[in-house]
Amino acid sequence: MKTCIYSFFNKFKRYKPDKPDRVGRATSDSGATYDGEWKNEIPHGKGKMIFQNGDYYDGEWRNGEPSGFGKGRNTVENGSVYEGYLKDGKPNGVGAVTDIKGKIVKGIWKDGKMLIKN
Repeated sequence: MKTCIYSFFNKFKRYKPDKPDRVGRATSDSGATYDGEWKNEIPHGKGKMIFQNGDYYDGEWRNGEPSGFGKGRNTVENGSVYEGYLKDGKPNGVGAVTDIKGKIVKGIWKDGKMLIKN
């Protein structure tokens, strides 16, 4: 399974707030929205990013990247979808993968690898 990395902060429309550290919402040129805490004009702290295809990451951010724990949904190139808990942008904890044929595999993940298959 491909690791999900959400490095889209540089595609957000630039804005110049009075204070670069704030809480707010922005929409990228690709249509992704981020709602949460910012630092130096990039996602940093708690926040949620939602992509046009319905994928999302809701959790901790550091310098525009998922960092720490969160929950998300990620569609990978082969069409499979992972939905579950993440740590540092990788599946970590309870999650499930649904393949393009609709087969669902549930399990417990650590560092992007399935440890226990339910």
